[in-house]
Amino acid sequence: MLRVGVHGSMQGVVLRHDGTPARRVTLQLVRVRPDRSLADDVSVWGETDESGSFLLRDVPAGEVVFGVNIRRAPTADLPWPGTFYPGVGAFAAARIFPLRPNENVTEMQLLLPPPLAVRTAHVRVLWANGRPAKGARLLSYPADQPESMSVLTRAARGDLVEVRLLRESSYRLKADWWPERGAEFVESELVLLPEGNADVSLTIRLKGNGPGR
Repeated sequence: MLRVGVHGSMQGVVLRHDGTPARRVTLQLVRVRPDRSLADDVSVWGETDESGSFLLRDVPAGEVVFGVNIRRAPTADLPWPGTFYPGVGAFAAARIFPLRPNENVTEMQLLLPPPLAVRTAHVRVLWANGRPAKGARLLSYPADQPESMSVLTRAARGDLVEVRLLRESSYRLKADWWPERGAEFVESELVLLPEGNADVSLTIRLKGNGPGR
């Protein structure tokens, strides 16, 4: 259903594969170029509420596609493969919205596929001399993605960092430690974690011996 309003917008609901509301899901609106390719950047970001509903404001005029993980890799928090409206995995099958200025699109319904399976990596971060690196952080990102796509997780208990990862993806992990007063920033070498179904425990050592060494 299309109607003319004051500000361009898109409104509707996102459902999981079982028909339940997809709560707190990040949404992306991406422009379609004249040559029918996707733009590299995301034009509008949005998020569903607790009922799976969304309202995207300030939607630009032109041809756009809408969906989840269109321009980013799936994560444990958003474990769906790239999905275009109304619920397809290929851009060629996606609905393209030719929006006019100030046009509002309502009553949209995006159906997500089953989520990808997730596992947990329990990572203990140590200094080079074997002492626990309390307060360390862990950067994790899919091995086929740039480091700019990394997710930062802080140690939950002392030197132990727990991070949720997709089972079907290999990851690169790197630990670091931000300095206290008078100390230096320290990081580890990159560690490759292959894909797998089971939870995993591993140790990563920082390059320095830490404060008070």
